[in-house]
Amino acid sequence: MHLRVSKDSPVPIHEQISGQLVLLIATRKLLPGETLPSIRTLARTLKVHHNTVSEAMQDRKSTRLNSSHVKRSRMPSS
Repeated sequence: MHLRVSKDSPVPIHEQISGQLVLLIATRKLLPGETLPSIRTLARTLKVHHNTVSEAMQDRKSTRLNSSHVKRSRMPSS
């Protein structure tokens, strides 16, 4: 899975991420049951704040493309 964000875009970054996730699901490049990287891992990869990625995940939930399509990875508990 490869996501890209443009900090120069007029579209907010969380909407860019959310929109790309929806597109990956719609085009079946992200299949049901596949695990997404953790929010913090994805934030580091995209060089954005983890709250931005968290907001994108909330956007994804509002589009009803939630856990039935993909699972988020979880941090091990200590």
